[in-house]
Amino acid sequence: MTDYRNFQVTVDAIRQYRRDRESTRGKKSLKKLSDDTKYAHYRAIYADMITAGNIATRESKTTSESQFMKKKLANLSDYTDAVFRILHQSGLIVMSAGRTLSISPIRQREVSYILTQIERKPMPEDMDRSQFDKYMFNPELPILLNDNRVSLQSDIVSFKPSTSIDRDLDGMNTYELKSVLAKLRRRQREDRVTAQANRLKERRDEDIQNILAVFRHISDKEVGRDGPLMLEWNMWRAITMIDHGDIKGNFVPDDNGMPISTAGGGQGDIVGNYGDFQMIVEVTLSTGKRQYDMESEPVTRHVGEVQSKSDKPVFGMFVAQNLTPTVVNYFWTTNLLNHKVYNGSVDIIPMNLATFVAFFK
Repeated sequence: MTDYRNFQVTVDAIRQYRRDRESTRGKKSLKKLSDDTKYAHYRAIYADMITAGNIATRESKTTSESQFMKKKLANLSDYTDAVFRILHQSGLIVMSAGRTLSISPIRQREVSYILTQIERKPMPEDMDRSQFDKYMFNPELPILLNDNRVSLQSDIVSFKPSTSIDRDLDGMNTYELKSVLAKLRRRQREDRVTAQANRLKERRDEDIQNILAVFRHISDKEVGRDGPLMLEWNMWRAITMIDHGDIKGNFVPDDNGMPISTAGGGQGDIVGNYGDFQMIVEVTLSTGKRQYDMESEPVTRHVGEVQSKSDKPVFGMFVAQNLTPTVVNYFWTTNLLNHKVYNGSVDIIPMNLATFVAFFK
């Protein structure tokens, strides 16, 4: 959508695309449908520039229509990725079904308020710069539902009787109310991840099939730029189901218990405590030299640092879509050497995703 007045036209086009996907599913490549649709749409947007021969781009040389379109479509993916991450981080939007975004049921009131109360019409293009700055950089605009004390108190009270609040809500300022609500929501997210883990340990067939389906979607590159995030989350589900150890996924969850972002630096993607030993699981979709540069030393360090602080054996599992031979060789070497800083050799088992899926089955 390049003009907010074309909102309904854009919605209709999206709905038509979804119908096209359903009629194509199982008959032709969905990826080809997606690529062809994007190309046709963007070709129409930039038709005037292409006709005029204005196909130069700012940061890289594009001398043909195909190069120009390839660059524009790459930018589309970057913008989409950024917008989806912002929506997800807002807490108003959650991951659903593992592959799509939807409005959080518990934040529906806030979304409805935005859609009905916030002005959509943009500011005039010829407005004075000082006026623009006052509007653009005012942290109190727009006024949202979570700026309303009554609404904040109502949301906090909705968590009772499952939680207790030590202070009188009427004595708190708006910032303090927001802090209390944020803590309650964080605790609820953790509880939902725990509930998800408990269900996985029941090994229901529908959950097994769903885990396998998500691995297939990842392998077929049907999860877009969320591939690394979905791989880490789905691997946590699989490892949790395999054995009843205490398994912790270090991804950041949303209100549905679905992942917002991958594990932060300096820690393993998944940590498993099995009583007599520990296991650190690391996953990646990187390949080739990038896999070696990004994973070999960091994975060894994550496993080694846990081992240096533990009185139990610690093992590492490294799973990649495709293993790079130099990475396998690196892990073999770390297994042979006695690392003083890590209190011995560091044992890491590398396997590709297909091997792990067979192991999981």
